[in-house]
Amino acid sequence: MSSAARTYSPIAPRAVAFLGLGVMGHPMAGHLARAGHRVTVYNRTEARAQSWVQDYGGRSAATPREAAGGASIVFACVGNDDDLRCVVLGENGALAGMKRGATVIAHDPQAGDNARHDLPTIELVADPAEALRGADIGVLGTEWPMYHDLDWAAIHPTMRTPIIIDGRRLLDGDRLRALGYRYEVVGTASRG
Repeated sequence: MSSAARTYSPIAPRAVAFLGLGVMGHPMAGHLARAGHRVTVYNRTEARAQSWVQDYGGRSAATPREAAGGASIVFACVGNDDDLRCVVLGENGALAGMKRGATVIAHDPQAGDNARHDLPTIELVADPAEALRGADIGVLGTEWPMYHDLDWAAIHPTMRTPIIIDGRRLLDGDRLRALGYRYEVVGTASRG
């Protein structure tokens, strides 16, 4: 955990659920808590969730469903497709606990028909810019070049709240800030 102080632009605090507290998820959820959001975390290893609560406050939940209950935004930061299915689907999955009318929109250039079959309640779109249309927040957790090369100037006015959290340090933060985005970086880049 970095000891460097961070500053945040004002934004109305929201109830947020964060599922998965690994190398990327732990600090990402922490940045949300430090920005004033009410964060409830879930992790398969309860001790890791309790450690996060000690570091940042907030609370932990016994299931993804419990964490998502009442949240305005639900983040999942897990290792692979099977892990995502485990925290999202089923009786105790996040989708079962989300507010009525909540929408989850995702873009994954590799997901295709399997994701559409396994996650029918998530709107999977073919265009990454479409995934951000009307969004309160965009979270980038991969290094696909297509995300770097998006027309961020054209996307900005389509977002309800132009906030980007870059979990891979892929984007040019100075450029996005100049365009009017609130841009936060968490995690580390895996390429030079």
